[in-house]
Amino acid sequence: VAVCKDYKTKFLQLNDENHRFTEEISKLENRNTEMENHISNLDTADLWEVIKNRLSPLTVQLLETTAERLTARENRKIEPVQILTNMFLRYTIEKWNQWFYPFVLSDREIVEIAHKVNPEITSISQLKKMLH
Repeated sequence: VAVCKDYKTKFLQLNDENHRFTEEISKLENRNTEMENHISNLDTADLWEVIKNRLSPLTVQLLETTAERLTARENRKIEPVQILTNMFLRYTIEKWNQWFYPFVLSDREIVEIAHKVNPEITSISQLKKMLH
């Protein structure tokens, strides 16, 4: 009888703990969904506001001035985030030289990654053409 009582007590404790963990997981899943929704609702300008707080003032000024001048030259809105993204893609895919960091992705790996995003991409030359 005492052994059954101990097992019952232990079962109830584990059941309570399981309930607490289930509630905590549910809260975390809800928070994750909220954050994903918030991020997906950010437009490029909002994203720039988040990023620029992590950059040096000089970097921010250079990127913003460049974006303004490119906007005027190309008669279309160019955002600093676009500049950063395009620079990263060109540096990684075209591999002109290793100025900033060593290349750690082979052309084959880049094509595999790109193919997962867009199944029509099958070669590095297709990617390079997309950059221009």
